[in-house]
Amino acid sequence: MKDSKVKKTTKIATFIRESNLPNVLTTMRTLLALVLPFILVGESLTMRLLAGFVFFIAAITDYYDGMLARKYNLITLFGKILDPIADKLLTLGAFTTLYMLGMFPLWILIPILFREVAVTVIRFYFLYKGKVVAAVKSGKLKTVLQFMAIVSIYVNLLVKVDFAPMLSMAVANPLSVFFTVVMYILLFAALYQTLYSGFDFLKKNWKLLTGRKWA
Repeated sequence: MKDSKVKKTTKIATFIRESNLPNVLTTMRTLLALVLPFILVGESLTMRLLAGFVFFIAAITDYYDGMLARKYNLITLFGKILDPIADKLLTLGAFTTLYMLGMFPLWILIPILFREVAVTVIRFYFLYKGKVVAAVKSGKLKTVLQFMAIVSIYVNLLVKVDFAPMLSMAVANPLSVFFTVVMYILLFAALYQTLYSGFDFLKKNWKLLTGRKWA
């Protein structure tokens, strides 16, 4: 019994190495991130539910590609370049599309966009110089909060557009208010952590970027 489990585990590990599954997952996330906005703006409940499924699958790959790459020592230049691009395409594409659907104000979107683009540009500058910069812990929490905020906005969209019209005003209004409050709590948490992690990233890499210590 143990021998069969060992053989099965060995086959899985061999498949992961030979196919470089982490890069496959990263590529998949990039493609899903590109099509997500077009699905999300669909005018039917079916399209919106499909968009939720696409985002869920893409978010799952964000966890597994990095985990598998580290576990099986499959970290490549391709992965280093494409992984942050895929992440930003997914989160910024979702945030921008949901903003365009009128779900939250522009002043929340702009600082998130600015931080993500700025940090990504700096990362690629370091990569161009042959320096690999590890993600800060605050950045990992930022990603989790951003995903949670996107899910809360998406659920609020479903409630307001698809479910509230089916309910009586006495039920629909409190339900809409509840999900709106939850959405803004998570949005503000994501916004704070996004800005803080950007500051944290700059502070920890300031000497590498400028040649001088942080004042």
